Amino acid sequence: MTEGDGAPRSTVDRAIDVVARRSILLAVAAAVVVALAATALLGGFAEAEERPDPVPSLALGEWSATQPYSLRILGATRTDVFGYAEPDDGNEFLLVEVDALNTWDREVSRLRDALLLELDGSGSDGQEDGREPLEADRMVIVADETITSALTPRVPTRMVFLFEVPRGAVGDAVTLQLIGFTLFTEGRLITEDYWSASVLAQRASVPVVDAPHPGGDDA
Repeated sequence: MTEGDGAPRSTVDRAIDVVARRSILLAVAAAVVVALAATALLGGFAEAEERPDPVPSLALGEWSATQPYSLRILGATRTDVFGYAEPDDGNEFLLVEVDALNTWDREVSRLRDALLLELDGSGSDGQEDGREPLEADRMVIVADETITSALTPRVPTRMVFLFEVPRGAVGDAVTLQLIGFTLFTEGRLITEDYWSASVLAQRASVPVVDAPHPGGDDA
């Protein structure tokens, strides 16, 4: 059949046109799918980068995987008095009892940094209102009530970390941060080793109990 202006097209020509149009549509659809997949993939990468790795939990009674201080948390008590010490007006004490072990071969005077207390809203970057997790006001060896910031190497020691907190700030449980340290060595001819608190290594959720009144319920 001879083609001309207004002449009917052959069946083969029409089939070729249909195939060409379908190929274009399929190419466009494939491009859209690839673009969507790439967007989803990049979004997944961005979300993974923004989402911090979860901090491992430490169960009550387990030794922490931290150095140079490994701690085993035994419990937490809320009280208005500790020995001869009393909190300021409007405050109370939180006593966290632990077994502590200096795993290094020398004393390290950084015990205060090893265990921190989170209040409501606090985390590894501090609280939402700008406050950082709390350091203990003092660390006391239970056996002789000695206040200390260092421990004899390789000797497990029963201790109390004493936190003074606003009354009512502590509920039925508290979250404690266990901090890991990094060992640094400085100097060339004369070297010096020191530990620096560097990472939130583990978290522990600890139930809080109230200390009994010295005089009983009638006090």
